[in-house]
Amino acid sequence: MDYAQLLTALLKRAGFWLARQWRPTAECAEDYKALHCLVDLDKEGWRCVRPSCVVQVLDSVHALLGLTRLLMKAQVVSLHAPAAAGAEVDEAVRLYNHHREASIDEFYEMSMVADCMVSAVAQYLHRFEFLFHSISQVVYYHFPTYERQWQQQMQFLEEYAAPGVNLLPLLLQVDPNLPFFYEHTCAGLLLAYSAHAHSWAFMSGYILLVNRAGEVFCAEDLRSLLLFAGRGGASAAAAPALTAVVGALSLAPPPAGAPAGAPA
Repeated sequence: MDYAQLLTALLKRAGFWLARQWRPTAECAEDYKALHCLVDLDKEGWRCVRPSCVVQVLDSVHALLGLTRLLMKAQVVSLHAPAAAGAEVDEAVRLYNHHREASIDEFYEMSMVADCMVSAVAQYLHRFEFLFHSISQVVYYHFPTYERQWQQQMQFLEEYAAPGVNLLPLLLQVDPNLPFFYEHTCAGLLLAYSAHAHSWAFMSGYILLVNRAGEVFCAEDLRSLLLFAGRGGASAAAAPALTAVVGALSLAPPPAGAPAGAPA
């Protein structure tokens, strides 16, 4: 999908409606109930797009642009090799069952974020700002029959290129000092990444590493990114690979609908 073209079309359409007021005529009637919460109505019957709806549109555009920008800038890092290659697992990223057990709650939260569309959390937060306190509110708002994913067993997690949403909670146990940001907590923004040597950016299932200078890194296996950060993150170790960002990330975007993972 050409996101630049999509976002341009969205902004063009938004601009059209923001520049206009209208009211129905005898030739062009409308059902105001169908527009409930979408438009404001003045005393003379003129309609305009409600400001809260403008916020929803801008949340979507901002989130899509932010994610697209990160993906287009990402450089591929490969420091953790598959077991088939005969390499020993670096002790800095060796996982144990206590990492899994201690990170179950974080996995449930991350998996729900991964199952939400881009900008869904930010939109919900702005629409229900006085009620928002949990990601579960967002996922069940969009998917009332949602069934949460279940964390996989250690044998699966130890495999090369295990899905990022399953792996990252354990890596946060290995190195809890590496900051972590969601889309709705400033992931990919200067405010977040400039204060830390490296930080995780988690946006709708995509997981990236960002350094203080704003350089972005991705990997087939997130253990490569943790090793990269632990070794100082010399950018010479990372090679730009635009196609790999799209096709080789271990953290594919969530499928449409409300997916349910298989029990462990």
